[in-house]
Amino acid sequence: ALWDTKITGFSPIEYRNNIRIEHAKELLADTDDLIEEISRVVGYASNIYFCDAFKAKVGVSPTQYRKTFR
Repeated sequence: ALWDTKITGFSPIEYRNNIRIEHAKELLADTDDLIEEISRVVGYASNIYFCDAFKAKVGVSPTQYRKTFR
């Protein structure tokens, strides 16, 4: 099979989203880019969806994350 969830522990979509969120965390900590821009750069068409997905995965909003890790 091209994708084995048993190996990664994630579905392909979950894996992709995890990569996007990890990249967003780096950008939030290391740049002054607007959150809206970061959401586009990491592949989210909707800033609202990005913020919801980020908070669900990380436990805090992108704004709160940036304040904590700057």
